[in-house]
Amino acid sequence: LQEKLNTFYQNIKFEVLNAGADAYSSAHSLINLSLRISHLSVGCIIVYHNINDLTANYFSPPLKTDYTNKYLNNLFLAPECKLGFQKYFFCSRLLSAIMMNWNSFISGKKALSLRDSIDISSGKKVFRANLSNISVIAASNNIKVIFGTQAACFEKKSPKFSYITKENFCEYNKIICDVAKEKNVVLADCFKALDNNPDYFIDLVHY
Repeated sequence: LQEKLNTFYQNIKFEVLNAGADAYSSAHSLINLSLRISHLSVGCIIVYHNINDLTANYFSPPLKTDYTNKYLNNLFLAPECKLGFQKYFFCSRLLSAIMMNWNSFISGKKALSLRDSIDISSGKKVFRANLSNISVIAASNNIKVIFGTQAACFEKKSPKFSYITKENFCEYNKIICDVAKEKNVVLADCFKALDNNPDYFIDLVHY
């Protein structure tokens, strides 16, 4: 992106920083913006969330506002922080891979069994608040914000995301659109732009 911008705009020097991380939710980005990014000379941030917040509804319900019901699951903890007997299985890459796949499979099966009984209304409120707070903190630091709806392809069947319904996914994307409008920030509708095209995806949301 940095190379493309600097090629296209000859009279402006762009520097692009990747502040994203594996499995981050809007809660992580809110903290990252508050404690790290706001202290840099940043002119603009791109905020792209949905599924990592949505899935928090399905991990050890009820949902907690800080998402610890999801992120204290062994699937997301660093090897040195694993709980119970699992901490002893992360001494090699092979065992780590086996345990990560096992945790992912078990969590997915449990989430699928909960799909029809979970009320995501609390999660939607938390997601809206996180996005709103991100825009407020950015504005107070003279940082422009671009919100992106998350693109997806529901034709790509993946056991990992079998419990995610298109209806719930689109509800979270609508929150992104609503907050962008309320806070008068730029919206990139990636979901609409990529239009459920299977050529762009390896599973539901990964390109």
